[in-house]
Amino acid sequence: MKRRTLLVAPSAVLLLALVFPISSAYAQTVPSDLSAAATEACTRSAESKGFQVKDVVSVEPKAGTDGANVVLNLDRAGQAYKLTCGYSKSAGAMIGEDTAASTTAPNLSSFWWLLLPLIGLPLLLAWVGNRDRHLAPIHQERSEALVKNDGKSLSIHSGPDESHAVTGVLYDGQHVTLSGRRSDNWAELADGGWIPARLLDVDSSYVIR
Repeated sequence: MKRRTLLVAPSAVLLLALVFPISSAYAQTVPSDLSAAATEACTRSAESKGFQVKDVVSVEPKAGTDGANVVLNLDRAGQAYKLTCGYSKSAGAMIGEDTAASTTAPNLSSFWWLLLPLIGLPLLLAWVGNRDRHLAPIHQERSEALVKNDGKSLSIHSGPDESHAVTGVLYDGQHVTLSGRRSDNWAELADGGWIPARLLDVDSSYVIR
């Protein structure tokens, strides 16, 4: 008898080892009707609060009750949420705003427009400052000047440097009218075009009003 007992005992242990995981897995399985009811109730509850249900992650039994916990991936106004909705046959679905807000970090991509003032304002101020510096007036009003180029002609350019196209020619000693704007060392003519300011003798006594 003792030899037979020793032979049976290992077999019993092996049988229990095989049966216990199966029993545990079965105990953790949510019945299909409960799973469907919980999923439907939690989906309706989420949608009533303005969420859009992306997918159902899992449906798990709720310990000590006849209900289940449904884990959902949600979206609302471009912000992603992942939360657990509790369901029971007696109380229905329970999903709270505080739970939703605390389960996930905000999707910062939906707030990108808030960064525009922080980025755009400094760029705008820099552009305005550069423009004002670039086109600072020599005089507050239009004035007359005399071309002084040692007997040589002077090219008129379409912009305030020699890389711009030549649009005309002035001669040494010729009188010109200035608009009052400059860019670095270039002055703008009243009728259009730019010439080097260093080659002008500005007559401050003659101002066109």
